[in-house]
Amino acid sequence: MENGTSSGQFITKKSSILLAQIALFAAIFLIWAALSTMQVGGPDALPGPVPVLTELILVLGTSTGWSAILTTFKSWALGLTVSIIVGVIVGSLLGLSHFTYRSTRGLFDFARSVPPIALLPMGVFIIGTSWKLPVTMIIWTCMWPIVLQTMYGVRDVDPVARDAMRLLRLNRWHQAIWLVGPSAMPYIMTGIRISAVMSLVVSIGTELIVGLPGIGYGLYYSQYSGAIPRMYAYVVIAAIFGSAVTLIFTRLEKIMLSWHPSHREQS
Repeated sequence: MENGTSSGQFITKKSSILLAQIALFAAIFLIWAALSTMQVGGPDALPGPVPVLTELILVLGTSTGWSAILTTFKSWALGLTVSIIVGVIVGSLLGLSHFTYRSTRGLFDFARSVPPIALLPMGVFIIGTSWKLPVTMIIWTCMWPIVLQTMYGVRDVDPVARDAMRLLRLNRWHQAIWLVGPSAMPYIMTGIRISAVMSLVVSIGTELIVGLPGIGYGLYYSQYSGAIPRMYAYVVIAAIFGSAVTLIFTRLEKIMLSWHPSHREQS
């Protein structure tokens, strides 16, 4: 009886959340339509939802639109993958060696504080205007959250558990697999989730500023040619892309950390 009551309450709660989300989106669309009718910003500055959604369907119905999405996706995926590999390796080395951390702390603090947009002119000069530029900018920007989170996770290993591993005479490889890895995993997944969204922002921003193929260039060209509804359609595409990335990596984090006490409590 108690299980049936709990299941009913859970379903009711999920339904309430879904209705609240639908109401929120409806309110956003109504406010959007009202602002467009009031001509906020100028006669053509903010088109209504209907013209934008119509243009969105037209963009998604062309090979040009899907080519832009695929180009952005490739640079995002490649840059994020390299960022994860480099970030986990460097963060693990910094976390395992206190001397290495103290020796390189100033250099890393300086490097990660440099705004990526300030490096764009140098990147164009050295790398050129090719697909390598957004990938390089993504790696430079998005590896730092993973480096820091991995380092904190490795350094946060329980000293009692570490001593127990040493008493069991386990080598460093087994300690990394059975102790350091599980202890650092929540930190690493947080860094990856943050970097996944950041990499998309950097990719689209680089395309927009430099004029490289992708969603960013679609935004720029639409605005430059005066196709304002199409520009907003690309904004919607970028928003959908970002929301999908957030949902996927949040779900992935829950799956990867289903064994962790914090996630068991939430479920």
